[in-house]
Amino acid sequence: MDEMSLLEILVRSEFGTYVMVATLVFAIREATKVPKKYIPALSIVIGVLLAILEFKGFSFEVLKSGIQNAVWAIGMVFGVKYVQEKKLNKNT
Repeated sequence: MDEMSLLEILVRSEFGTYVMVATLVFAIREATKVPKKYIPALSIVIGVLLAILEFKGFSFEVLKSGIQNAVWAIGMVFGVKYVQEKKLNKNT
């Protein structure tokens, strides 16, 4: 059996797409100061668009995959923001 690199494993497990969605949403939120209430909708749109590009088409499975990656990304973005704010409050 061939050894797979860590990058190949992450991409095959859809981890790469989810991190990409989280990174894009975090960058957009920081750059434009989008209100928190729009972050979930933005994540879903980006997640579905990336899933369409990944699967080269649109179907129920693509929609499900895009929404799944968006939900994971939302958790990651809000988790990172929570940790940052907690560290900032701890230092003051």
